[in-house]
Amino acid sequence: MKKKHSKPAGQAKVRRIGKVLLDATQDRSRDQYSDGDIEAELLAAVRAGRQDEMLRQDTRWPVLYHFSEERQNVLSWLPLTKEEDVLEIGCGCGAVTGAICRRAGHVDAVEISPRRAEIAAWRNKDCANLVIHVGNLNDLAFERKYDVVTLIGVLEYAGTFTHTADPYHDFLAQCQSYLKPGGRLVIAIENRLGMKYWSGAHEDHTGRRFDGILDYPWGGRHPYVFAERALWPACGRWLSHAAMVLPIP
Repeated sequence: MKKKHSKPAGQAKVRRIGKVLLDATQDRSRDQYSDGDIEAELLAAVRAGRQDEMLRQDTRWPVLYHFSEERQNVLSWLPLTKEEDVLEIGCGCGAVTGAICRRAGHVDAVEISPRRAEIAAWRNKDCANLVIHVGNLNDLAFERKYDVVTLIGVLEYAGTFTHTADPYHDFLAQCQSYLKPGGRLVIAIENRLGMKYWSGAHEDHTGRRFDGILDYPWGGRHPYVFAERALWPACGRWLSHAAMVLPIP
């Protein structure tokens, strides 16, 4: 389960890291989600250009999760052109950001964690078409409309950073408002009914067995993972067409 830690002090509000613009002018968040102190090591590695070396030598899960290029496959099927603009919501440490930048025209990435945003900027420092905005999407304002908006491992956390009566609905409405007519909203999310959970694995976010399968009967404020039948009604009220893409394996 992810931990919270305080925002680092003394950071410039707008700065260049390589060719990337890192913009924290609209950041009003006090805390952000984190894998803990190991993220300081991840930042040191990307600043030194050693992320590939760290990935080969370090077996800790956060290193694999944040640095493995295999995560880019989640968007390999998505058609993108250099004429299209993309809003990546929740870019994390930039695991798929570079793959988007190489295929799209302009990319605005949003990340609530200043440390993760900085890791993403260093990791993709050669991407001149990338601006990373630090903050909660609900506190940000964009004048641009986008051909594609992505939520990669983000929607399940909406209830923890959108403090309304219907956080998932309201967060998706915010995402949809940034789409151009005919634009595409891409959501990648874990399967609440995944085989590992039926086999007794602990739910990734709550740490309890069968929690998601039983629709989180113990309650509490935590990430909420959808199953397909619950996800479509949440999205379908704004989308003219929806399709499910399943990764194999």
